[in-house]
Amino acid sequence: MSKNPLGKNVLEAAIERIEITFDSFEKIYVSFSGGKDSTVMLHLVMAEAIKRNKKIGVLFVDLEGQYKLTIDHIQKCYDIYSDYIEPFW
Repeated sequence: MSKNPLGKNVLEAAIERIEITFDSFEKIYVSFSGGKDSTVMLHLVMAEAIKRNKKIGVLFVDLEGQYKLTIDHIQKCYDIYSDYIEPFW
């Protein structure tokens, strides 16, 4: 399978896809594990939500087996974006 370059970097492509998602759907939800990948995604989505003054749902599934530092990080992110999220824990 050959690659088809988009002429943009990964960050530019991600932001473009997030903008399309906001343009296409009334409600936006992010599943958030507290790991590095979902934290980056949360920050990218929240930048767009804040720009559009729109609330989004943020879901964290607490399996009651996470490290305390992970839980603390998730709470901190929920606190940072409290004006723009509808948290589901």
